[in-house]
Amino acid sequence: MASILLAGDPENIRACVKDVSEAYVLYTLHDEEMLHGMDRLNRIEAFDQVPEDLSAVLLLTTRDDGEIESTLTFLDELLTESNIPLFVNTLFMTATEVSALLGNRIPVVGISWISGLTNVAERLEAAPALQVGSEDAQQVLSLLSTIVPGDIEQVEDRVALVSARILSMIINEAAFALMEDVANPDDIDTAMKLGTNYPNGPLAWVDSIGADVIVRILQALHNEYGEERYRPCVLLKQYARAGKQFHSHPN
Repeated sequence: MASILLAGDPENIRACVKDVSEAYVLYTLHDEEMLHGMDRLNRIEAFDQVPEDLSAVLLLTTRDDGEIESTLTFLDELLTESNIPLFVNTLFMTATEVSALLGNRIPVVGISWISGLTNVAERLEAAPALQVGSEDAQQVLSLLSTIVPGDIEQVEDRVALVSARILSMIINEAAFALMEDVANPDDIDTAMKLGTNYPNGPLAWVDSIGADVIVRILQALHNEYGEERYRPCVLLKQYARAGKQFHSHPN
């Protein structure tokens, strides 16, 4: 069987395991504690233990605290020597930027994957880096379609791609509405669910995803475009700093 190496945030790896096709054997370099109850996930201690049939690396990071760059540095030798594609969660930087950090030596495809938001059983957004030629892009997108179920929707290579970018902006507006005493969290979420038929309200969504993740997506968009509409709401930043949620959740 072909195999895949999963890297990035441990909680994201655990959530991702169920979304990857059973046709692949899954490996990670994380410690034994993370493997508890994860029958499909196999631990390796060094890159020389990576099987020869490795098909791809999935880098699933949702926190931009330097982890992406440090993980890329860690993976650089493996990726370069094996010349396998890297599928990277591009919530804070584009696939083109990631490819440049790796010296443009391997195919890099950006994906937008957030636990609790992305439903890969239906559709997954993907954006090949500009350094990837059209023929190679089709090959790696075909590979991605075998790794996860559902449709692969090719989009332009932009920070956060499409769904995460739009949702972050909606959440930001909801936070501004709350800060300006337009309505309380329950009413804001109810109005959005009734008006748009969303399965969750924006403030309930940010509680599930994490205010810190949303703030960093908005900051990355603001840095990329320099537009005021991406400026994170002060209240949202405060909630991210405090690890606070907008709704009370039972233990």
